[in-house]
Amino acid sequence: MLLTISLGLTVLVVLALLLNPAVGVLLMFIAKPVIDTTFDSPVLGGFTLLQIIGAAVPVIVAGHLLVRRSDRSEPPLVLPTIWVIYGLDVLFFSLVIVATEDLAAGSNVFFRHINGLVGFLLLQAYFTEKRQLRSLFLALIIAGLFPIGVGIYQTVTGVVWRVEESNGVVRSIGLWHDGVNLREYVLQAVLGLLLYFEVFARQSAALRATLLAYGVLAVIVLVRGYSKAGFLTMGAWVLCWTLLQRKTAALVALILPVTAGALWYSPQLAGNIARIFYKEAGALTGTVDSKMTFAGRWFGWKEMLDQWMGFPLLGKVFGSGHPALGAHNDFLQMLFHGGLVGLGIYVALLTVMGYRLIVNLRRQIDPLRVGALMAYLMWMIDTIGLVPSAYSAYQWFVWGLIGLSLRSAEFGEEATSVQADAERASAPAQGSGLRVLQPVPVDSRRYPLLST
Repeated sequence: MLLTISLGLTVLVVLALLLNPAVGVLLMFIAKPVIDTTFDSPVLGGFTLLQIIGAAVPVIVAGHLLVRRSDRSEPPLVLPTIWVIYGLDVLFFSLVIVATEDLAAGSNVFFRHINGLVGFLLLQAYFTEKRQLRSLFLALIIAGLFPIGVGIYQTVTGVVWRVEESNGVVRSIGLWHDGVNLREYVLQAVLGLLLYFEVFARQSAALRATLLAYGVLAVIVLVRGYSKAGFLTMGAWVLCWTLLQRKTAALVALILPVTAGALWYSPQLAGNIARIFYKEAGALTGTVDSKMTFAGRWFGWKEMLDQWMGFPLLGKVFGSGHPALGAHNDFLQMLFHGGLVGLGIYVALLTVMGYRLIVNLRRQIDPLRVGALMAYLMWMIDTIGLVPSAYSAYQWFVWGLIGLSLRSAEFGEEATSVQADAERASAPAQGSGLRVLQPVPVDSRRYPLLST
């Protein structure tokens, strides 16, 4: 049943991307959580729908962007040089894998990584006006309905489709390959909800109540996933969203009842969360060997490093020629795929993106820039124990939001309707005695652009 639905959704997304890329992108976000449930069902030449759509999206979007590049009536896109270098390196080490392994292995690695570059351009190309941003945020919220619904159903009924444990605690991962899929889609919905709530829903009490209820259900699903990275991400997000936007009262109002409720109504829940982190806590106190932290991934990392040390010099510098999609560490994966050169480029990419996000926030704080930083922090947390650069939808969301934020900062009022709307919504009535922090104007420095 799900396979049939997913096949239909895949065809619909591809057709929409070809005919109307903006609509196609919205459908892509909405359909991907459903399509990802078919991860173990090959449908065409041994390829799954995940692999098919993961290759179709960058090919179709790249075609549209090349046409757009020749159309001078379209506003230019922000494309820092480091992304061009990264894309060329991905092409290079993927070709090395093709030569060493086979075409299927090299193509798989190429399309997984190149979706980061495509994702960076994806949202800024089609979502800059107010009505477009509203549609985008709504699509992210709608995309969360299926995974959140599955998570709530699993919580209420106790049905387990796939068993996954962490330190003896059974994690609710729904119908997906592992917990990262469910967590990523729920967090994506949460961030879409926050942005929509902050920008478009301030004047509607009923809509705000509905979004709040939706957010509570999302948090329940996230907690039941018992993911260390998930808990760290939620904590970082709460601090970023409240403190950067000076919502200290909201922070206190959120933390106190949530903590009290968790301790009072569900001692088992608090105990399970404590069990998730007990090895890390034990490592800090000296009661647990540090190698047992990160779910014991240190042993796998050491084995991979020993294998890398045995490669010839060219393999160490430019890439081993072998896939490492199961590395459980994004930096180690990049070391295998691109060697020291590829790892250096990837680290430079993350550094440049983080720096620009912080610089833009220092100039002016608005919901979109804060949301982009939150997405970046989620990515950085997951690079330690996962390989986010191997997940296509993860990259479309994170790098897409970051690219949209950087373009907003680059072109000022032309692409900052989110910031303007948020300021108007949060401005106090005249005579209230409250002061509003005035935004710092964005300077006129241009970043390298895709267009000529």
